[in-house]
Amino acid sequence: MNWIKNRFFIGRAARKQFWLNFLFLFLLACSVFIAEALLSTAYFFVNSDQTTYATEAVVRQQMPDGNWEPIQTQQQTEITREDQSSSSVMAFMFFGYILGIFMMILAFQIPFIKRLHDLGHSGWFSLLGFVPVVGPLLWLGLFIYCGFFSGQPGENKYGPAPI
Repeated sequence: MNWIKNRFFIGRAARKQFWLNFLFLFLLACSVFIAEALLSTAYFFVNSDQTTYATEAVVRQQMPDGNWEPIQTQQQTEITREDQSSSSVMAFMFFGYILGIFMMILAFQIPFIKRLHDLGHSGWFSLLGFVPVVGPLLWLGLFIYCGFFSGQPGENKYGPAPI
């Protein structure tokens, strides 16, 4: 577990690195949620109708007098299919969606923590966004602060200045 802490949560990040990380994570999140929406839509579109029908097929032959007579007729038949796994697939997709949201929240926290370190603050301030009611406003303020203010020059208690 120490390698995770050292790799992701320790160190400093410059504004350029913060913005590039944010852009990459934003595009990744959008693509993942679009893919999830398309997959769930396709799954429910395919499995929405539990009854399929075979249409009537008639093979006709032209007689010497010019009339067409049926030589083979297949009636319409109803084919029913019960899909008991639909609810389990929905639960699996919901679990995957929630897990994806938590992973994205964690991934978005890492640049904030490193940027706060560059500004000379503890990374724990990045959790202010989880405060009920005022959390989104605090997160917006934190985003503006991390994205537009310059970091401390030289070395601070979180490490050397980023390149």
